[in-house]
Amino acid sequence: MFDSEDTWPQPKYYITDQVKHVHALGAVSLTYNLFEDRWITILAHYAGGETARFLLTGKISDEARMRFVRHYVELNEPDQVVRELLENAINCFSICSENRNILMHSSQFFTRRLDRLSLVKLTKSGAVHKFHFHLNEIRGVADDIMEGYFRIVEILDFIEDRDAPRHMMIPAPRPLPNTLLSPRKLSPAEILEAP
Repeated sequence: MFDSEDTWPQPKYYITDQVKHVHALGAVSLTYNLFEDRWITILAHYAGGETARFLLTGKISDEARMRFVRHYVELNEPDQVVRELLENAINCFSICSENRNILMHSSQFFTRRLDRLSLVKLTKSGAVHKFHFHLNEIRGVADDIMEGYFRIVEILDFIEDRDAPRHMMIPAPRPLPNTLLSPRKLSPAEILEAP
């Protein structure tokens, strides 16, 4: 619930007047953590719990983590349809990770436009990427992440039903979900190349 009396962090410092944009950024962060956490469950299923914890909690990149997931799924998943769904989910997660990293690891810069949040990100090559996000774009990133999360949960439900011990078998396993649509990649409004 919005409290108009709560003015934090002012008067100590100022971030932005775009409270809804900041709220949407928080939703991106929290939904991403949910989606990321499900990959530990997937990897634990295919590689074992100890391997999953080691591979997913160490200081390795998102790309490296997904390479491990791909490897163990290819090695241990007998159903081609499940492998394809997981590959699709990995591709979606990669786009969501890239989008989340842009939003979470960029610096704000101020413009006269109050209808958007302007961010700048320095790339590894030294280029400067400028972004101007309308509220619906940031919310869209959170929505894409949650769609991926829901799809992974559905895949996990199917796998758990399918692989349940015979004495625990349910009458009919839950169905496999459809393939995810690919999330939209965030792209800069302006690129300033490194000198």
